[in-house]
Amino acid sequence: MLEAVIFDLDGTLVDSQPLQRESVNQTFRALGFDVTISQEEWSREVIHGGLSGTDLLKRFSIPVSKELFLETRRPIYYALCEAKLQPHADAKKLVEQLHKQRIPLAIASHSSQRSIARTLEIIRLADYFPIRVSDGEVPQPKPAPDVFLEAARQLQVQPNRCIVIEDSLAGLQGAKAAGMRCLVRSDPYSALDQQAYSAADLYVSDLSAISLAAMEALMI
Repeated sequence: MLEAVIFDLDGTLVDSQPLQRESVNQTFRALGFDVTISQEEWSREVIHGGLSGTDLLKRFSIPVSKELFLETRRPIYYALCEAKLQPHADAKKLVEQLHKQRIPLAIASHSSQRSIARTLEIIRLADYFPIRVSDGEVPQPKPAPDVFLEAARQLQVQPNRCIVIEDSLAGLQGAKAAGMRCLVRSDPYSALDQQAYSAADLYVSDLSAISLAAMEALMI
């Protein structure tokens, strides 16, 4: 029986991955480093590899503290979000439908709590997600199961009663390791084909055709 749905945020609920990458590249330039992360590198290292923005400092040998990087990046990213951030319309519609049907919802994201809150406010879904868990609050980030298990704990449901909606390989791996069903919504920006998500319980190009009944069928 389905008792809760856990959504990833970036790339799944909102079209934010291009803005995330742009903000990191702008931050590097603002700090005086001529480093540009390509879309391919972002997809491989961040979306599917599970690296955070600050992990990229070590990955690209940039001698800047995590604190300075975050302090510089935060206003850049928020300005981009205010100007350009859009929800995936199909994902937003599904959230609204599940909320109307009184299915408990949570966010399990690689983003910080501050970023999660700002994003949900911009797309006007803050009231739908009282439970929000960031990778930074658990021992191990995706692809470890920690963020999903913590979301289930806060939802007060067993992991095997949850469905996770994700777009990344790291998220899929984490959800399955948590003992949850996982529905993958493909994001063209992530640059992987369907075969890469063979472990998913369901793979779709968008969520328009997904209903509560279809999600409950995955629990059988």
